Amino acid sequence: MKAGNWYRVNWRCEIKTDIVQSMDLKEFPIDLQDLTIKYRLRHSIREAAIVPFTVGNFKSEDALSLVDLSHAELELPAYRLFNKAPFCGTMEDEIYFGRDCSTVTVQLNYAREPMYYVMNIVSIEMALLFVNLGAWALKIGPTGGRYIFDLIVILTELNFRGMINDKLPEISYLTIIDKYLLACFFLKMAAFAFHCAQISVPMFAGREADSAAGVAFAVGLVAIHLVFFLYAIRLRRLRETQIKAQCEAARSTANNRHNRRMSMALYDSDALVTGTDEGDKIPPPVAEVQGVQVGIVGISAEALSALNIDAEEIEGATSNEATLMTPPT
Repeated sequence: MKAGNWYRVNWRCEIKTDIVQSMDLKEFPIDLQDLTIKYRLRHSIREAAIVPFTVGNFKSEDALSLVDLSHAELELPAYRLFNKAPFCGTMEDEIYFGRDCSTVTVQLNYAREPMYYVMNIVSIEMALLFVNLGAWALKIGPTGGRYIFDLIVILTELNFRGMINDKLPEISYLTIIDKYLLACFFLKMAAFAFHCAQISVPMFAGREADSAAGVAFAVGLVAIHLVFFLYAIRLRRLRETQIKAQCEAARSTANNRHNRRMSMALYDSDALVTGTDEGDKIPPPVAEVQGVQVGIVGISAEALSALNIDAEEIEGATSNEATLMTPPT
C-alpha cells in the first residue's frame, strides 16, 4: 500500500437499555404514542459522522435509510406499530461538550389496541343503560319500585367502576373513556331523580310526562354513544395527521441534508472533502456510521420524562454499522 491510502474496516456495536417515555393519555384508549430514541456519537463530526445506509436494500438518497427495522421485534402487548407512519428518523449535528456531534433521532409511533376496553368497559356500560331504560316498564308511583330499580342500577355502576379502576390509568386529568363513563353515570342519576320526583310531584306522574322522560332517556343514551364515537374519531384523525406531518418533515429534512452533503462534499485524491469554494476543504471524518438499527424487546411506558440515549455513556436498544477509515502505518 502507498503511504496516504485509507483502509476501510467494518465495525458493529450493540447496546441494550431500559427505555422510559412520557405519555399523553388524554385520548386513552385510542391514543397514539411515540417512542423517541436519540443516538449520538461522542466524537465531533471531524472524527466521525453518521451517514445513510449504502448497502443491502437501502438507497443512500432515501431518508428512511437512516433507520433499519428489518430485523426488529417491535410489537408490544398493548400496542402495535402505527401502520400509516410506523417510524421516522432525523439526522442533525448537536453540540455536545463544545463539539458538533452527529445525532440520529428515531421516533417509533405506536397505536394502542382499544378492543379490550371496548368489550370490557364500553359494552357493559351500554348494557347498564339499556337495563336502566327498562325502569319505564314498571308502574308509576311508590308501589312500582322505579326509584329502587334505578338505585340498584346505580349501585351496580359504582361497583363496576371499582372493579375497573385498576385497568384505567391513574392520572390527574380526564381521558376520553373517563368522560364517557361520567356522562353515562349522570344519565342514570337523571333517571333516578325523575322517578323520585314522580312520587312527590303530581305533574311528573302523568302519562305524557312519563312518556316524554322515557323518550328523552333513550335519546340521551343514543346521543352519548354517537357523540363520543364521532369525538374519538376526530381526535384520532387529528393525531394521525400530526404524526404523518412529523414524518414527512423528517423525511424532507433528512433528504435535503443528505443531498446538500453529497453535492458539496466530494473526496479527492488527497482524501479531502472539497466544496464549491477553496475555503470549503475540510478533512474527512475518521469514521462514517451507516445508520441506526433498532430492536426493542420491551418498553416500560410509565409517565416519566423521556430518556435520551447516548451511545458512549449508557447501554441502549440500538446498534449501528460503521466504516472506519484509518491510514496505514
